[in-house]
Amino acid sequence: MPSVSVVTAPISMKVVNSPSYLEDPANWTISDAFEAHLSYCTYRKLSTRTIESKRFSISKFISYAEEYELPGLQFLTQQHIQDYLTWFGNRRRWNGERAAEDLTPVSASHVATQYRRLHAFFNWCVTSNSGPRLPSNPMTGLDKVVVEDRLISDISDEVLQAVLALTDHRNKRIAPTDLQRFRVLRDRAAICFLIESPTRLNEINSLRVQDIIFDENQRGTPDVSTEVMGKGGKPRQIYFGKRTSSVLVEYIRERTNWTSRGTDALWVSAHSVKGSAMSNRWLWAVLSKLGQSIRTPEHRDGITLHPHMFRHRYALEWLRRGDPEYLLKEYAGWSEKIPDTYTKQIKAEDAQKIAMNQSPVDRLMGGR
Repeated sequence: MPSVSVVTAPISMKVVNSPSYLEDPANWTISDAFEAHLSYCTYRKLSTRTIESKRFSISKFISYAEEYELPGLQFLTQQHIQDYLTWFGNRRRWNGERAAEDLTPVSASHVATQYRRLHAFFNWCVTSNSGPRLPSNPMTGLDKVVVEDRLISDISDEVLQAVLALTDHRNKRIAPTDLQRFRVLRDRAAICFLIESPTRLNEINSLRVQDIIFDENQRGTPDVSTEVMGKGGKPRQIYFGKRTSSVLVEYIRERTNWTSRGTDALWVSAHSVKGSAMSNRWLWAVLSKLGQSIRTPEHRDGITLHPHMFRHRYALEWLRRGDPEYLLKEYAGWSEKIPDTYTKQIKAEDAQKIAMNQSPVDRLMGGR
């Protein structure tokens, strides 16, 4: 049999229409790198809120780089970043109404957030195998933005009692109809959830009704717990006492009467007999309205309430009791350590008590 020679064309490894930066990392633009960084963040299961915050911060820098014709990603310097942060800090925040001279300047904490987001992005550009592998972070050696320590807004027991009174779903003056009763019950259940757990807003909003776990106890009242999904897709278990368990059980039972079949979101709206998942901002709106209804001599126009204040309060109360910090770290879902803001506030409160109780003048003059 005569030999047959097969002639094959050389196989090209080049990807058709592949972006230039895949062929030569030196050609990566800031936008190219940022889109790859967002893909990485999505793969890491970072929260939607975190990803959107990164998108907002880096997009601002990309727009600035285009407007001021900064060099390519590989040639950015510390001075370029410093100039950007100075420019960003000199901006004014417009609310759509006030004249330019009355606009509020960007806060130092806002600039500090820009610094952190950019620093994390450039670190990724240096270390990630899926990134441009920059030789160094252009922000290396750039001083951090100084932000003054602020006391965490705490919520007093009196305010919480007022909030619970305003969400008494059995009070006919507060909830005169069945529909209003359900809505107030929903709000009360969510607020009890906030008071009794160090959860983040997105962790609560993403819960499904099947995530609530009931265990019958000896008293006949279900003990309720749930698994929330924290940052980085890390699950952790949250537990509730008798009162919160009871109101959550009542809410879930009532929920079936106001929710359309197939809706598995835990928190639902109610329109006639059809319910749908609440928006991500609903608890902000509920708490803001409740806060405006609570008047004190110090706050004649109402008080400020927002969901994260409840996480603050839970952490501070835990530390004030002297309960172990390592357990709070795990229960609240902090990956590294408890933020310094909390521990500094507790230390300041402890120092105040010692200073007042050990007053040298009071001792010299025979006591207080």
